[in-house]
Amino acid sequence: MVKRPGFTVRSDIGPGDIPKIVDLHMRLYTDEFGFDSSFAECVEGPIRELKESSDPGERIWIVEQNGEIMGTVGVVAETQETAVIRWLLVDPSLRGQGIGREIMERAVSFARKSGYRSVYLWTVEILEAAALLYLSLGFQIVEEEERGTWGRWLLHQRYMKILGVIDQEV
Repeated sequence: MVKRPGFTVRSDIGPGDIPKIVDLHMRLYTDEFGFDSSFAECVEGPIRELKESSDPGERIWIVEQNGEIMGTVGVVAETQETAVIRWLLVDPSLRGQGIGREIMERAVSFARKSGYRSVYLWTVEILEAAALLYLSLGFQIVEEEERGTWGRWLLHQRYMKILGVIDQEV
């Protein structure tokens, strides 16, 4: 666990964490972007699978402040050579402090160290700040498709990054 004034980052899913993570995602995506309750399934099921996984190439980072979960990002395996980044979110009260960048850098570095050759993520076009972060970290849009999901029509975008040699510790 890494500590910095005001928040901590840990890499374990503890008792009661999953409902709190789902609640954070639902609250923010509902309030900010009008997603409906079907979005919860996209968060809860895969996080439960990650909690049960024994794959050393999978991990989650949970940002906490005063005992409250305030952000997340995770890496899950798709194949032996490709990982998927999931659940990037930082509570609005902590945005603008570089926390999203820090946990994304950890996720990418972890994927590289775990031997993946590439990493990708799906997002939606309306998440403009996240898109700028992904591009600044060397991700590129490789696919786009419009879909009716989470109660609205959204342009889904797949960002990919080819990973090189290990250049930092996780």
